[in-house]
Amino acid sequence: MKQISIPKNTPIELDMALVNEAYALGKKRYQSNRAVGKLDLIKSRKSKLFLEGEGVCGEFAAATMLSAPSEEWERIRTIQPRKSEDDHGDINVQGKTIDVKTSQYEKAHLLIPLRRLPTMTDFYFLYTGTMGLYTFRGMVSKESVRQNLLTFEFKGECIWIPQEALENWESKTLSTL
Repeated sequence: MKQISIPKNTPIELDMALVNEAYALGKKRYQSNRAVGKLDLIKSRKSKLFLEGEGVCGEFAAATMLSAPSEEWERIRTIQPRKSEDDHGDINVQGKTIDVKTSQYEKAHLLIPLRRLPTMTDFYFLYTGTMGLYTFRGMVSKESVRQNLLTFEFKGECIWIPQEALENWESKTLSTL
């Protein structure tokens, strides 16, 4: 694989066809999870379908940014409820897992639920933006989270990682894990 470097604050734009597809997928995911009795753990006043749609948009932004192969796009498009212990991230790159977090707030923190600590993915990406216009705010590896755990803020049931603690994406990072 060609070595790539993607700096923090790189803009990513999705066309409206992808945004519309993401919102349709978000709605299907939400309905699929409720149909099997999976609890809705999102604690927000925002519309659940907005949050789910924007989550899929973030995954599409990551797939676009990483020039993900078609099987990763199909993985995003697959609708099936997953248990936390079976959730191996949103995108795989050379056998490493990436969980994508998306927020409409420019100054957002990357949030990792405490319940995910035992089953963390290899990397976490943060995107901010909405409706097709996103900014890659950086990434953090699970090793970095574990090594710096006590330096992060804890609110509710999540670890709050500030953007200042996030790094550029360097594909060479894959070989160091």
